[in-house]
Amino acid sequence: MRTLQSPFVPLYHKALVIRGIITPSIMYGKEVGGCAAAAVIEGQRCLNRALRAVVGRRIALNAVRREFGIPPLKALVAGAIARAESRLKKKKTTIGQLLETPSKGRNTWVSIASRELKRMSKGVPFENPKTLVETVWKQEENKKIAAAAEIYAEHFTEKSSVLTLSAIYPELNSGWRQVLRIICGYYWTCPVLVKAKIIQEEMKEFCPGCQSKIEETATHIVWDCPGWQRDRINADTKVEITSSERSGWGANGFHHMLGTCDESEKEKRYVWLALFFKSVEPKRRARLGPFQLQNSRRGRPFTDGQGN
Repeated sequence: MRTLQSPFVPLYHKALVIRGIITPSIMYGKEVGGCAAAAVIEGQRCLNRALRAVVGRRIALNAVRREFGIPPLKALVAGAIARAESRLKKKKTTIGQLLETPSKGRNTWVSIASRELKRMSKGVPFENPKTLVETVWKQEENKKIAAAAEIYAEHFTEKSSVLTLSAIYPELNSGWRQVLRIICGYYWTCPVLVKAKIIQEEMKEFCPGCQSKIEETATHIVWDCPGWQRDRINADTKVEITSSERSGWGANGFHHMLGTCDESEKEKRYVWLALFFKSVEPKRRARLGPFQLQNSRRGRPFTDGQGN
């Protein structure tokens, strides 16, 4: 978990750790047990914990999985079963011979695999294991969709540029994590922190940036709060744009801003946001610190993106 929580490791490399080390470890031998919920639930919990270690709590996991290119465990197991069934039949070994004349027992691996594949594919033929994985992935996404995941799916037909850019601009690590939180879930604004019983009730309608009695939102922080005006100007300077150039970026929300422009313009917008959040977050946390409830769980938003 230290690698996944480290503020010095780019999001791109954290995704590689989950895809290349954690997921294969969880998947070891899973094609034997089948895709039933009871068989995959513990492994899925481990995978979810890894994703939350990278992005933080209170996120839409459906959106994070798309960003990281990591399907639900049930989809991965279905693909592993399909792959094993097709490959093992071609083996010129004992297992190949057994599969040529499989036992008709209900609890043999061949019978279980056949039932699982039929159940996962809904009886519809699939071209290869990859198409089955995508089919089951979509089925799982449609079971329970968070509002943030719906917004993400509406604006991002492909994953965003956050992971790729985090490898190109690793010095903006803390900023990239906040950008990813806005895309995939919820930014830790004061109303959210109050609802989670992390800071005092009086902060529900108070902005720590401009020190005024106004409800703090992500939109207010990025575009309107006078307390962070210097940080906006600094980000403008580094990205080499004028304030008038970015004035229309946030008109239709962050997802529209980041998901509906060409690649060169998109990179500029992503980098600007990452620069802004990297500059603002430490100061914002310092101002929120005195209002933290003493009996709240230590850490979560106050170390979000900072590691342990």
